[in-house]
Amino acid sequence: MNEKVSIVIPVYNREKLVGRAIESAINQSYNNIEIIVIDNCSKDNTFEVCKKYEKNDSRIKVYKNEENIGPVKNWMRGISKASGYYTKIIFSDDWIDRNYIEECIKFMSNDVAFVFTPALIHEEWKENKNDESSIHYNIGNSSEYIFKDFFIDNSLIFNNKIEIPVSPGTAIFRTHDLMENTITEIPNEENLVFNTYGAGNDLLMFLLTAASKNYNRIGFVNSTLAHFGAHEGSFSVANNLQKYYDYAKVFFVNRYGDIELRDKVKAMLQYSAMNKENYEKLYETCNGKLKLEYLKEEFKKYDEINKLIKKKFVFMEKMLENFVGDEYVSEKIIEMYGKLRISIYGCGILGRAIYKQLKREDMLEINYFVDQKVRGDINVRCLSLDEYVEVYKENELLIVSPFYYFSEIEKEIKSKRKQIKFISIEEVLY
Repeated sequence: MNEKVSIVIPVYNREKLVGRAIESAINQSYNNIEIIVIDNCSKDNTFEVCKKYEKNDSRIKVYKNEENIGPVKNWMRGISKASGYYTKIIFSDDWIDRNYIEECIKFMSNDVAFVFTPALIHEEWKENKNDESSIHYNIGNSSEYIFKDFFIDNSLIFNNKIEIPVSPGTAIFRTHDLMENTITEIPNEENLVFNTYGAGNDLLMFLLTAASKNYNRIGFVNSTLAHFGAHEGSFSVANNLQKYYDYAKVFFVNRYGDIELRDKVKAMLQYSAMNKENYEKLYETCNGKLKLEYLKEEFKKYDEINKLIKKKFVFMEKMLENFVGDEYVSEKIIEMYGKLRISIYGCGILGRAIYKQLKREDMLEINYFVDQKVRGDINVRCLSLDEYVEVYKENELLIVSPFYYFSEIEKEIKSKRKQIKFISIEEVLY
């Protein structure tokens, strides 16, 4: 793939920092790029610094607004100047590794909404600015694709329990998606001006793009290739932005809640690990104005639902901590399906916990993992789903461990047009 990538750098009053962002763009190993710098009418020497770079590199174009138009409109102006099929935004405090675009572009295909990487936040006031504990958006142990439904549901309902990105500084998008999905203002009852900070607007870039019917998956590159500079002047450091993100979620659910997202949100409400406080916070934020009438009913039925949630997740947590009762899992499977050979779809935390428990119980033979690769110290052959379908036999059972997108996996398995016995981990544990 050699599609042109536009690197957009919006900047305001960052004369001492913007050079680092520009140089990280200049030094990309991926060659087919342009670099667009949009100065939002800085009062310092930012524009002059940027013009020096432009003079020495024909790929760089520098523009200056006649007046400060606010950060989000400045993003939009930069995106509107982009001529590349893809756009990568680098905020002026931030920078990316030399191979960022080269690695991310490998994961772009027609059904992929965008690709992101983990980001290391460099807290300038700390002695150790490269502390690994400051790595964010690292959702797995390997580069992979994730279902867009998981991305959306986690952002809305799990309250980002598995850390999903909100900053476009860690992702690469198609230019036309950013043009369509960059929202300047979001309706709210507290007179919050969203163009002031860009908080909530950034999350909507991800959610609105992921919700497009054109895409099924999100790409994830498991290398920390993005770097965020955090200092006293950073928006995220200087301001409490949670309300902005809450209203952005409400905006998204109100727009898409009566389409495909409706049933998924309902399912996640019923089975999410959120506590009552988080439920009530979401409902209060929505001010009872959701188009999803059933959602209101779910809140009314909370006490009943909470008992189910608590029972299921307490039990699952015990399993993850290896406290499941002796031979419980094997006995439950044998009771339901007889003594079958077991394969496990998904080699994440839960998949490995299932494997270890079955090994301890030593009642059922473990055949394969179905995933991109086996993670951790596990001596079992790993197959792709297509490979597994080819070798599948009637005396086998496939346990799907990532329960949060079981419905998507179910469709994928059924599309193979072969009768395969499979269950979600919920059926075994609950």
